[in-house]
Amino acid sequence: MLSASMFELAQKPDVDDLITVQEAAQLRGVSTASIFQLIARGRLRSEKLIGRTLVYRNEIEGFKEQKPGVKPKTDTE
Repeated sequence: MLSASMFELAQKPDVDDLITVQEAAQLRGVSTASIFQLIARGRLRSEKLIGRTLVYRNEIEGFKEQKPGVKPKTDTE
């Protein structure tokens, strides 16, 4: 069984997997405002570290754009 401190440590992201919003914007060729919008919409996960917003590099590298407009409803909605 994991102790509370071990559980917390297991839940924390590896800092090497995180990049700044500026780096993410450069990788995607978009503005930092676009990255912040994706975070606000829940399309990208982010972490706050010492007052800076960081995103997961693998999510930026594997990000798939969606077509603009309203998404069609599915049976589960």
